[in-house]
Amino acid sequence: MKIGRYEYPKDFYYDSYHSYARLDDGLVVQGITDLAQGTMGEILFIELPRLGRTFAQGERLFSVQSTEPGMAARRVHAIVSGEVAAVNHDLTDNPDLVNGDPYGAGWIVKIQPRDLSELDNLWQATDPELEAWAWEELENIAPPLRFLEHLLGERATTSELERELYSRDMAPVPSLLVTSLGLKTKPDIVVRPETDEEVVRIVKHAARHDIPITPRASGSTPYFDSVPVKGGILLDLNGLRGEPALNEDRLTVTVRAATRLQELDHWLRQRGFALKSYPTSAPSATVGGWLNMEGYGIGSLRYGSIHEQAVSARVVMPDGQIMTVNKDSNPPLSWFAGSEGTLGIVTECELSIRPKPASEGHHLLAFSDITSLQEAALAIAGADPRPYNVHYMDPNYLQLVEEAGFSVPDHRLLLSIDYDGDEEEVNRGGILVREVAARTGGEVLPAEMALEEWEERFGALRAKRRGPSLLAAETWLPLSSLNAYLTDVEKLGRRTGIRFFNYGHVVSPQNVVSFSMYRANEKEVINYVMSLSLTKKLHDISQKNGGRPYGIGVWNTPYLDRIFSKEELAELRHRKGLRDPQGIMNPGKIYRPLRLLLPLLFKPGMNAMALMRGIVGRVGGNLQKMFSGLDAQKKKSGVIVPIPSIASLCRDSYAGLETETLICGRCGFCRGVCPVYEEIGWESAAPRGKIAFAKRLNGGNG
Repeated sequence: MKIGRYEYPKDFYYDSYHSYARLDDGLVVQGITDLAQGTMGEILFIELPRLGRTFAQGERLFSVQSTEPGMAARRVHAIVSGEVAAVNHDLTDNPDLVNGDPYGAGWIVKIQPRDLSELDNLWQATDPELEAWAWEELENIAPPLRFLEHLLGERATTSELERELYSRDMAPVPSLLVTSLGLKTKPDIVVRPETDEEVVRIVKHAARHDIPITPRASGSTPYFDSVPVKGGILLDLNGLRGEPALNEDRLTVTVRAATRLQELDHWLRQRGFALKSYPTSAPSATVGGWLNMEGYGIGSLRYGSIHEQAVSARVVMPDGQIMTVNKDSNPPLSWFAGSEGTLGIVTECELSIRPKPASEGHHLLAFSDITSLQEAALAIAGADPRPYNVHYMDPNYLQLVEEAGFSVPDHRLLLSIDYDGDEEEVNRGGILVREVAARTGGEVLPAEMALEEWEERFGALRAKRRGPSLLAAETWLPLSSLNAYLTDVEKLGRRTGIRFFNYGHVVSPQNVVSFSMYRANEKEVINYVMSLSLTKKLHDISQKNGGRPYGIGVWNTPYLDRIFSKEELAELRHRKGLRDPQGIMNPGKIYRPLRLLLPLLFKPGMNAMALMRGIVGRVGGNLQKMFSGLDAQKKKSGVIVPIPSIASLCRDSYAGLETETLICGRCGFCRGVCPVYEEIGWESAAPRGKIAFAKRLNGGNG
């Protein structure tokens, strides 16, 4: 039996004083348990009993002194009645033998027993009472965060570096903004459970001590939905992996929550099946993470959101109870889909799947105006056969990709259409595309260009290499409003002198998820923060054209009244209060904005920042130049001494260091192909983590 990382061998006997007994040639060997030595810390001294001493069961026999702060010498009681037959003199000079091998070389005393039937008064490892008592003892002995270290061992850390790396997601957020909002983004501890039982223990412990929990998988969104806002426990769920279970009769697959979607689709295709849909972040995104988001992506046009494909899920509730939920359960699965980890921790999910398509067809149309592209997209998205995927790119986005060093098929507005299924269906799709192109004035580009665009479907963020930073608004729009939305975005660009880069995915016959990005420089903090006002302007344009923000987390909470009706928001808050009355599960997300993000403060503040942006852009740029090359300032004898940045110190040898750290898209794709990360499991072991660390050293927002 194991209690956390501590062993209780099955052939031993145990008492409630943390002692064990084992039989050895008629003698009873006594020592302290693995849990006892672990919670005591380094053993400094053991007061050994004298040979020949007699005693009764339960009588004080020896004491142990350790380094653990506040831990007095622990008195250890005789596990059976008898006489001291031998003591372990090796412990006089090497008391830490107890730490290294408590059940072997770290034994303490051998007893000539008076009555072996007294062993019947003790527990054995198979007794449920021992397990319950040991868990309770561990919780009582260890401080709250130390309990988690005892539970998980090397899979729990309070390392400053590691906690810093988990205080971010894809969005580079200046510390100035984090501090002004009063966010505590650095967790107090990061833990990596590997089993449902460990998740249950962690959640129960958090509930007992009222500690916030932030669940996190790949951290591949920019909304801060997997970043703490109140510190507490960061629950890295990437250890929840295992072999998928395929049910061919039901056409479902049951997978652990941290299964990456691209890996799962590959696994299924090897067996003649395929996922119905997946996000553009599929190389890093996990099943559990995507289920907790809105869940639209490639394939959603035909098969809907992952919420519609999820058959059931295993969820650890905020009180530590574990439930399997489906559409008919109470609460139903729909409560947890899209909840961003605020109602519970998904550890396993059953998804509906499809037979592997026999054929594919890929098409690429070029248009000279957005009106024609919109007309074509509406005609194709709502037709029979339904495409598997449709997405658009505007000339600005294509130019940005080209400037980043990648080839593009054309510089006009592009509409990419992908079909899969049987050969007859795919052929009918191709005929439809050509008919619509002829009717709407679209040019059909060569098939090899269309195939190349399909093969780059996970590479939308490759434009980030143009650097140094990209900010964006991601919006859910009526497809019939795409023309008006992009026209208004173009007008905003002319007004502000900002070039916006647009692309998006048609996710239903009526809707498109559109990304509008613009360049920024996170090294110029003042300018960068002011530029965030443009994201608000983009969301205003979206609202004007019938849209809303896509995804919530922290940053989109000011727009809750645009995302939900009053009745919907009241219902969501009711569910939160019902399932998580302590409010420990991913606090600060979805339900209410933080004080400075309240609409009455946020909206006027953003509008004021937009007015000031041009002025501050000029002044702030000069200030940044004045202070460029200064990473830190050090006070010495009342004089401020500038310390040059890493980039300036290493300019000759590492001229591209600063650029490389800035252009990392933080997508996490690197983790899935990094053997070091797969072996070690910590964010610092992944290329993304190493780049973030280098960026922090160089004064960026790692």
